[in-house]
Amino acid sequence: MASYITLLKREEFTTLFRYGRMFINPIYSIYIADGIEVYKHDSNLLLDLFKNRDDFEMAFEYVLINYVTDIEDRNGQLRIENVLGVYALDRQSVNSLSARFDKRIVVKEPLWPDGMRAIKMQSIKESCLRGVDNIWRLFYIDENEKESCAKIINDEIVDEFVREIYDSDIPKGNLSIWLYLLNYERHEMYPQNDLGYILDTVQVLTNYSLQDPLQQRTTETDAYKILSGYDGQKHYKTLLEYIDNSNELSNFRSKASIEGFYRVAPLYLKLLEPFRNRELNMNATIGGIPLTNQIEKLNSFGQDFYLAAYLLGIILGYEKTYDALYDNMQLNIFKTEEESEVAPFREIVSSEVYPEPTETVSETGSPEPMQEDLPIETTLNGDERNFMTLECPKKKATNRDLLTLDTIKKLLFEYPCIIKCGKSEKDKRHIKDYEELANTLAGRQDCEWKLYTPKKK
Repeated sequence: MASYITLLKREEFTTLFRYGRMFINPIYSIYIADGIEVYKHDSNLLLDLFKNRDDFEMAFEYVLINYVTDIEDRNGQLRIENVLGVYALDRQSVNSLSARFDKRIVVKEPLWPDGMRAIKMQSIKESCLRGVDNIWRLFYIDENEKESCAKIINDEIVDEFVREIYDSDIPKGNLSIWLYLLNYERHEMYPQNDLGYILDTVQVLTNYSLQDPLQQRTTETDAYKILSGYDGQKHYKTLLEYIDNSNELSNFRSKASIEGFYRVAPLYLKLLEPFRNRELNMNATIGGIPLTNQIEKLNSFGQDFYLAAYLLGIILGYEKTYDALYDNMQLNIFKTEEESEVAPFREIVSSEVYPEPTETVSETGSPEPMQEDLPIETTLNGDERNFMTLECPKKKATNRDLLTLDTIKKLLFEYPCIIKCGKSEKDKRHIKDYEELANTLAGRQDCEWKLYTPKKK
């Protein structure tokens, strides 16, 4: 018998177990010449398996199976009796999958415990580049301009940016100035106008020069002192002309002229400001001017604007741009304006609210006890509550609770909060909302996260 490994979605494996067979595409499988244990150190196999699979968010959405085929398995049919082993993709998913599958099924430890790191980082990178593609379509930028931007913001820069995202790290040391810009967050009280974005640019340049994003010496620089005292028109074009013609700022120009940095950075920060913590919205305004008008105006700055737009696509990624793109494309599956109108109110009959009890079937194929199928509401943070009784099965999180992607759905948090990894007092994360909490846990599933409560002095 020939031995193979393949990935199945959790629901696909449930179907295989319930019906005993399923059809799989041969391109989804990899032939294993020897015993599977021989390949435990070749995590590239996991990358190869995911090349032809759908995107996913959590590791427990997939399982890896080792199976054999014989003469009866024609046309790619997989039978349950030929499955040799079921493997989770990471350690945290072992318990999650075991709770969802038939209790007799053994979910084994991952073959490649660190393999998900490479998969997740590849996924983040693809999201960044797809974000650029979406921005190009939404801003109607010529495709030829993308190639020149990619030569400046090259793979090395994007890969390092992705690593910093995954590891919740900040750039430090001898890195590209663009990495310091992509990771920059304003903490000073700069004005919310073009002059403020210029001062941000001075700060990023100082971070880069001192190789420290946490430095606090920006106000000591000549460029900051000169520009913070500028009292002319505070429009980007006027400010740029002032910088280009000022003898006092010649040192700043010399240091900040790397690939047009001091011209690109303010444009990028201006475009990013409304969307730093939210999705792209083409109906938004920047400085009181509609975004579409701003784009038309900034487009006159040519390559500087294109590079700023490229950086915007990377930082927002696909997740924060696809909704705006779908609106722009007017997908065929969307409702028309008439269909989008709210339906008139009608009286709900009792049989709709209190339907007859029905027998349901679990993922294992076994019948579950009959119960009333009351309407259920799923809240934004993943919690399910009974819409009729408004009962919410949550308790307040404490520093004794182990935080996982499963347990946080059953806990109440007061944001902002702090979580820490293991017993270390150094590895802490400041969390502002549920989304950031889930992303942090997903990014570092090797940690035992708990709520951190500072000790009282």
